[in-house]
Formats: sequence, C-alpha cells, structure tokens
Amino acid sequence: MHLRVAAAALGVLVIAGCSTSPSHPAPWPGKFFSNTHTIDFYDQTYNIADVKILCSQDDAGLKVVITAPDGTQVTAVRPKDGSQRSNVDVVGGDHAAQTLVDGAVWKSQDGEWGFEGNPDDTESHSVFYLHDGAAICPAR
Repeated sequence: MHLRVAAAALGVLVIAGCSTSPSHPAPWPGKFFSNTHTIDFYDQTYNIADVKILCSQDDAGLKVVITAPDGTQVTAVRPKDGSQRSNVDVVGGDHAAQTLVDGAVWKSQDGEWGFEGNPDDTESHSVFYLHDGAAICPAR
C-alpha cells in the first residue's frame, strides 16, 4: 500500500515538474548558418556541432541562448518594438559578464527568425563572433 501511495505521489511530482503553460512553450533547438562551421567565444574557436543553441518564446519575446562547451553563454532577445538590433549578453566561462550593445541584427526568412553579429561592431568579435553566420530559430 505504501509503495502505491509513494509511486502515485512521485507521479504527481514528475507531472507537475514537466508542465509548461501554453503562453510559455518549452524551449526548442535552434540552428546555425555558417560557411566556416565555426563560432568564437573570446579567444576560443569551436565547431558549431559542439555549441548548443536553444530558442524560447515568452512575454519578453523570442530568445536565443547559445552555450559553448566551457559554459560561456550568449543571449539575445528579439525586440518586440520591431527594431532589428538588440543587445547580446555574454556570461559564464572564465570571463566577467558583458553586454554587447546592439550586437545582434535580427532578420526573418521563410518564417524563421535569427540574428547575426552586428557588422558595424567589429570590436565585439573578440568576445563573440559568428564568422558572418547566423543563429536561427526554426519556425514552430
């Protein structure tokens, strides 16, 4: 009897922990477009296959989180006001948190949104560089 009660309670906990609200769907995998198949975080160059990208949508808008193997994360949120540029926040790894002001340029093609690095801000390439590629959130 105790085993059934414990199993039922565990089932309720698991179900409660996995729920997502319709207004905040679960994150989904993003993808990279890159001719060089590389991405730079500070002084380290990674193959895009070794870097994780997750997309999510919430009240703030479409959010992209890119994570390097060393734990460094880059986050950009698509502006809801229609502007094409947003800040890029870089945290983790062995470096202090940084904000690359207007470091992302957002574009849409075939229903997919994504960003590329701001081509006018070459100084930010020493922090985060997509090698003229883009981080893309596939349409859902």
